[in-house]
Amino acid sequence: MKESGKTKAQLLEELEKLRARVAQMEKAKARRDKAQKTLRDTNELLERVFSTPQVLLAYMDRNFNFIRVNRAYAESDGRAPDFYIGKNHFELFPNEENKAIFSRVVETGEPYTTYAKPFEYAEHPERGVSYWDWTLMPVKDVTGAVRGLTLWLVNVTDRVRAEEALSKSDEKYRLHFMHVGDVIYTTDLEFRVTSVSPSVENLLGYKPEEIIGRKIHELNFLPTEYIHLALSNTKRVLAGDKSGPTEYEFITKDGTRKSGEVTGAPLFREGKVVAVISVARDITDRKRAEAELAKYQERLEELVKTRTDELNTANERLHAEIAERKKTEEKLRHANEQLTDTLTSISDGFFSLDENLVVTYFNRATAKLLGWKAKDILGRQLFDVFPEAKGSIFEEMFVLGVKEKKPLAFESYFEISPYENWYDVRVFPRRDGISVYFRRTTERKRAEEAARCLLEESRGRAAEAAALLESSRAVLEYQDFADAAKAIFESCKRLIGATSGYVSLLSQDGTQNEAIFIDTGGWGCTVDPNLPMPIRGMRAEVYESGRPVYENNFPESEMQNLLPPGHAPLETALFAPLLIGGNTVGLIGLGNKPGGFTDADAKLAVAFADHAAIAFRNSKYLTAIRKSEERYRLLSESLEKTVKNKVAELQQAQRLATIGRMVAAVAHEVKNPLQNIRMGVDAMERAIGEDQPKREILDEINYGVKILREIIDQLSNYSKPVNLQYAPLSIRELVQHSLRMLSHKLENVAVHTELEREESEISVDPIKMGEVVVNLISNALEAMPAGGNIRICSTFAESDGAKCLKLFISDNGCGIPEEHLEFIYEPFFTTKTRGTGLGLSICKKIIDAHDGSLSIRSKRNEGTTVEITLPA
Repeated sequence: MKESGKTKAQLLEELEKLRARVAQMEKAKARRDKAQKTLRDTNELLERVFSTPQVLLAYMDRNFNFIRVNRAYAESDGRAPDFYIGKNHFELFPNEENKAIFSRVVETGEPYTTYAKPFEYAEHPERGVSYWDWTLMPVKDVTGAVRGLTLWLVNVTDRVRAEEALSKSDEKYRLHFMHVGDVIYTTDLEFRVTSVSPSVENLLGYKPEEIIGRKIHELNFLPTEYIHLALSNTKRVLAGDKSGPTEYEFITKDGTRKSGEVTGAPLFREGKVVAVISVARDITDRKRAEAELAKYQERLEELVKTRTDELNTANERLHAEIAERKKTEEKLRHANEQLTDTLTSISDGFFSLDENLVVTYFNRATAKLLGWKAKDILGRQLFDVFPEAKGSIFEEMFVLGVKEKKPLAFESYFEISPYENWYDVRVFPRRDGISVYFRRTTERKRAEEAARCLLEESRGRAAEAAALLESSRAVLEYQDFADAAKAIFESCKRLIGATSGYVSLLSQDGTQNEAIFIDTGGWGCTVDPNLPMPIRGMRAEVYESGRPVYENNFPESEMQNLLPPGHAPLETALFAPLLIGGNTVGLIGLGNKPGGFTDADAKLAVAFADHAAIAFRNSKYLTAIRKSEERYRLLSESLEKTVKNKVAELQQAQRLATIGRMVAAVAHEVKNPLQNIRMGVDAMERAIGEDQPKREILDEINYGVKILREIIDQLSNYSKPVNLQYAPLSIRELVQHSLRMLSHKLENVAVHTELEREESEISVDPIKMGEVVVNLISNALEAMPAGGNIRICSTFAESDGAKCLKLFISDNGCGIPEEHLEFIYEPFFTTKTRGTGLGLSICKKIIDAHDGSLSIRSKRNEGTTVEITLPA
């Protein structure tokens, strides 16, 4: 049979070719739709990335002409984003080194990253040098050729400058450590030396590298008898106590012995002792001086004893000769001459007084020491000659010696010119008076005073070093500024000797002084510590000058009138600035030091204020780092989640594409046999006529063919992309149309509708969205075979800032087992005895095509609620 000149076979062949062409076009359209959606998702992700305010982004072609920049990039130069479009990067920012880097990335296709790269803007030299982390990424086409560049920049100038300031602080501490005269060293929990200052070579002759890493009891410079003492003191410090000062003997590298004094303190980290920091001082000279003084004292006592014995012997000999005076006058005269020669030859002063303190003898040394000649003083009352000594300890002791008739000794300073000196005096009784032996001890006293002053100075310097080390440790140990400031203030207050004070910072608007903490020192202050402090008086002077000021008569100064009611009484006050970059950002205030403050106190307060400024800067830097890390963590998590979702979507798309190809092949192979079966059944119906039993069999065959065709149609529809024909549709029309389609199944079911703004229209594909609602209501009916209630509700809402419609379909049927909920959207998953398991998958596919979402909540034997969300 022919139609229009072609056979049926030819027409069928052309029809098959046409079908194949249509299938190819549908596949091409599906690929194009998928590519458009991927491109749309990619553009949305790119827009979110470009909107980040923390990173400067620019996209340019391979000739470095700007295509797009984000707002953060434009605002960093004070311009609008549109300004850059079409302009060349290196015409705006000329830099030959960077241009070479950009060219190399275009040529090689390899990305380039640099950190803290300095940049100086030629058009704005007043901005100075800034530092940037930046990454240059090539953008390639499908062939791998570079067609553009993306530039990512982060301004790290503040971080670099903070690191430089911290480095300077570390250098300052290192110089102090390197040049301090005493030996500073640290030991760990195993008694191993972990650091030692270079001054150890002056003390022991060992270089630091010969000591570091070795344990205390393994070192050769500690004698055996001192090892136990050293270990015991170290253990006590590791337990949280302090030790010292303790005296030791050390053996130097060349074998000589030196005396030393060691003080140890614990080093804490996070509340635990992690090491011991110790200061060792060479006291060899001091010990030698003390030994010399003891030796000198011993020699002096021996000399006095010898001279006293000699005088006693002479007196005894004199008395014996007087008894025999008449018989031995010549011998007596000879003895007197011998005694006179002896007293004349000694270098110390010696004179005799009778009971009325009249001078009876005056040796040559006395005349030289006191500036008088013997002939001018003999026979005169001593205190008539020396009225300056009347009422002094000298008169008191001489009178006592005459009265008590017992030896006396004393040492005193005579402060009246021309006799200003220290004198060591011995008084010896005689029958008719006293003899006085004396010597000047001014030089010895000066030596002792010098040694004492040197010792006090050494202790003062040790206290300063210990306080500054403790303050430096607080800078490194505490991350929170309030904790660091309190520790630094306590060290400063203790060293200077103040009894109260505070640490404060300048408010953000620069008008107030805000206290970090206040130490009233028990002086009874009732002022609210949370109130800001006005910047006036001494505080204003410090903020304006950047230099310390102090006042030692505060009650009489004009600042007294500036104190608020309830303020503690203030006798003395000192303020030192916290300086960062030459700007005063806060204060250390000290008050009520007994005796008042000095210039030295002001210098020490500035040193501690510098530590507090460093701690404040470190705290701000660490806070910024933590915030930056949190931002980058959130961005990383968001990107990771997006990548995972995209990978899952790609995998699902690949799986569905495979299923679609299989479904299309199966449908094609099954349709023709079904058509033949259908035609055969029609022929048999005509042949059997009214034979009822056979006709019932044919009806069953027809029903089976119908079911198979429905399954094939579902498979075909699922494998095809969703093509939407949008049209306005009200909520009421959508719901009522679906219920009319199922009216024959609703006989024993009660349907309740609650539709918000039911006449409001949304843009959807009416046919496909009707299929979704009919399918979901059908599922609800199948869950209630004995009847029940169906509730259909709608409401308008907002989701992620966009308006949307939410449609709910609920039933009180058998529900879905919990273990099946995660699989219900998968194709071909079903718990029914009949059906393909594609119903919900097709519904979700149609809703996804509308840029909507589908979710299901269900509980066994209680019912199911389906929620549809669509753009409104």
